[in-house]
Amino acid sequence: MPEFMSNTWRCGAPESAEAAAPAARFDQALARARADKRAALATYLPVGYPDPAGSQRILHSLSEVSDFIELGWPYTDPWLDGPLISRASAQALAAGFRAHHLFEAIRSLSSSRASLLVMSYYQPLARYGDTSRQRPRGSRGLGCDPS
Repeated sequence: MPEFMSNTWRCGAPESAEAAAPAARFDQALARARADKRAALATYLPVGYPDPAGSQRILHSLSEVSDFIELGWPYTDPWLDGPLISRASAQALAAGFRAHHLFEAIRSLSSSRASLLVMSYYQPLARYGDTSRQRPRGSRGLGCDPS
């Protein structure tokens, strides 16, 4: 296993309490739903769909009603995804999705009450991990940044 995969990964703004303990944020979202006597709502969107700006607008709208938001990392060969997610990922890639768009989405949603999860195939994570020595500025504690 590559070294970067053996570390704990954190999502969210590094200065937030939730960033230090994403599992606690996940548990808090479940507890809110239980307290409200309702099912938790999890939503999914490939980051960058339909385009980077549109994706941000959709994700912020979802954050107002979702307990969990699954942020999809678009991949060129989504062989395990169904046709809808495959087409959305292809459109995000065609619109110029890059890893920094995922980090921007995490940063901009980190103060929302929704718990964030990144869904990805191994290949994009491994590729990013191999090149993560030059992290985007301000990315410490975000996405695939090992703690």
